[in-house]
Amino acid sequence: MEALQEKKTILQKEYDNALYHYELKKKELEDIDKKIISYCNKQGHQWVKEIENGMYGETFSVCKKCGLFY
Repeated sequence: MEALQEKKTILQKEYDNALYHYELKKKELEDIDKKIISYCNKQGHQWVKEIENGMYGETFSVCKKCGLFY
């Protein structure tokens, strides 16, 4: 029983560490996306209208250069 508790503790620490690093990378990606969109906004977005696949697909606009949805 003690071996299982120890293994659980180790796995929980590894999981928490991985989750922490995941959140850091996620924040980095969000920051980079914001910078790309900001730069593109200064240069001028190139909007293209698209329609979702499917019978009742909605229309939306997306920038060809940075991928921003509108």
